[in-house]
Amino acid sequence: MQLGDAGQKLGAIENQKPQAAAEAQKNGVSPAEIRKRRRAWAKVAKAVLTNLEQSSAPAAAVDAIRAPLLAAAEKATARRRAKQAAKAKQTPNAEG
Repeated sequence: MQLGDAGQKLGAIENQKPQAAAEAQKNGVSPAEIRKRRRAWAKVAKAVLTNLEQSSAPAAAVDAIRAPLLAAAEKATARRRAKQAAKAKQTPNAEG
C-alpha cells in the first residue's frame, strides 16, 4: 500500500465521522434526558419511601421494600460520583 493510498483511505474514514457521530447522537440518550430520567426516578423513590413511613404494614415487610430501594439509590449515587470524578480527572486544570 502506497502512502497516498493510505492517506486517501484515512481521509475517507475521517469524512464519515460526522455522519457516524450524528447517528450515534440520534440513537443515544442526551445528558439532559438522563438528568430528566434521574429526577423522575428520585421523585418516585421519594414517594415510595414516604408511603412506607406512613404504612401500617409489618416492619419486616416495610424493610423488605425499603432496603433494596435505598441500596439502589446509593449505588446510583456512587456511579454518578465516580463518573463525575473520572470526568474531572480528564479535564485539564485551568491553572496549568
